Amino acid sequence: MIQNKDYVINHEKRYIKILKDISPLKITGTRIGAVLNVNEYITPFQIWCEMWKIYKKKIDDKYRESGRIIEKILLEKLYLKYQKLNCNVIQPRICSSNSSIEFFPKNNIFGGRWDALLYNKDCTQILEVIEIKTTSLKNKEEWIQNIPKSYLLQVSLYAYLLNIKNAQISIAFLDEKDYINPKNFHPTEENIINYRFNIYNQFPSFDKLITKAEQWWKLYILTKKSPIYNKNDEKFLNELKNNTLEKEDF
Repeated sequence: MIQNKDYVINHEKRYIKILKDISPLKITGTRIGAVLNVNEYITPFQIWCEMWKIYKKKIDDKYRESGRIIEKILLEKLYLKYQKLNCNVIQPRICSSNSSIEFFPKNNIFGGRWDALLYNKDCTQILEVIEIKTTSLKNKEEWIQNIPKSYLLQVSLYAYLLNIKNAQISIAFLDEKDYINPKNFHPTEENIINYRFNIYNQFPSFDKLITKAEQWWKLYILTKKSPIYNKNDEKFLNELKNNTLEKEDF
């Protein structure tokens, strides 16, 4: 058993227990896939560690920056597209001074930030939640057939929290030059797909998934005791840090 001021690792029973008095991060759209154990890159144990601010997965600046820039390009394209259809794409106003703001502050379990909303002409009704994703061109064939479930759950959660049924994912497939010079990215029918869906058609038992995530919260967040870690998580234990997350408040 290993203990520090923030947490204790029980190697015999293979779990971590939080010791310090802090507030956990919420189950956001980017986390719900891992909570439900359908994210192939992050396990429930790892996302628990992130939510308790003892670990944050590193993202290469190349991918972070290209995603940020190309997201704006895609949203501009969607804005122009829907303007012609008498609809409006509204983006959130996020800047360095309010980077910690989240869009569901009254919900104690679920939270996060959507990328954009599709409104009707008069902006009196939300029609869809829009999520923007970027990925390598090598994933195009696979993603056209089967978009990762964790991403579908991400935008579905935000639609659910907004009490609407429809969502859209716009995906850009990037080659190396796009990562190097993302400002030069030009959306075409070859490198972009838009997938629109009803969340209850995509996930007929979506309410049950929400209930399962709530149960996970009660079992592992309210108790401050992690899910049991497996062999794939063991090397992850060596990367745990004691510091809290920066610029991550929900």
